Amino acid sequence: MADLIENSHGYLAIALPFLIVATIFFFTYMTSRSKYKMLTKIAEQTGDKAELQALLAQLEKPKRDTNYRRDGIITAFVGVGLYQFGKVSLGPTVEGVGFLVGAIGIGMLIGGLLFPDRRAKQ
Repeated sequence: MADLIENSHGYLAIALPFLIVATIFFFTYMTSRSKYKMLTKIAEQTGDKAELQALLAQLEKPKRDTNYRRDGIITAFVGVGLYQFGKVSLGPTVEGVGFLVGAIGIGMLIGGLLFPDRRAKQ
């Protein structure tokens, strides 16, 4: 029992991320379920298909255009900031994380330059 109390911080540190992710998935599921229940009730009450289609169009999430050049620059500079923060105060571990994030940002930037978005041309 004493071992459980002494190691409770470790157990909590391992379990907490799983609990957070499970909570997020649960509430996302419940929100979408209630949205579709409402849609079925509205569909039963109204007989107009055009009105139902308009309601469905309003409820759909707008698709975000991904701009890899912009996202790559932001990620690269976050990596530079992390690297500098590790250099100044926290040590080589944070420097390595900053270098990794910066390299991912540079990769995203190069990918955005080499493979431009085809939807922007249309």
